[in-house]
Amino acid sequence: MPFEAKRVLLTGGAGFIGSHVAEELLRRGVELTIVDNLDGFYSPLRKKSNLKEIKQAGNYRFSNQDIRSADKMRDIIARTRPDTVIHLAARAGVRPSIQHPLLYERPALVAAQTRAGCGKGSRPLLLRRESRPTSLRREQSSVPE
Repeated sequence: MPFEAKRVLLTGGAGFIGSHVAEELLRRGVELTIVDNLDGFYSPLRKKSNLKEIKQAGNYRFSNQDIRSADKMRDIIARTRPDTVIHLAARAGVRPSIQHPLLYERPALVAAQTRAGCGKGSRPLLLRRESRPTSLRREQSSVPE
């Protein structure tokens, strides 16, 4: 199935995988909004460097925001009106996920809320990073009217 999105909201777009996805989306002419909180587990300087590299592929909107803030995510969705959401935001680190599991589960729950909040007629595409970095799942569906 060809990728036909016009407006995409990409969470986790400043990370390694997300930045490469962002570059490809911009090359395809997508209107892109990236949401990333530049979490300090990996160097925020590296993530800022990734954002500069993305700029070479095209212009995008950036929101330095934690996706766990449902109110802020609703506001971003209302302003950008994406027809597609690609969720790659996740907290890094296996050991910390054992010590603080709720910090790791919450982004997945917010991703589901974000997907549901895309609005009438949207066609969200959700790419979720699973517990292993090499595992991605793709889901596509319509939001009920």
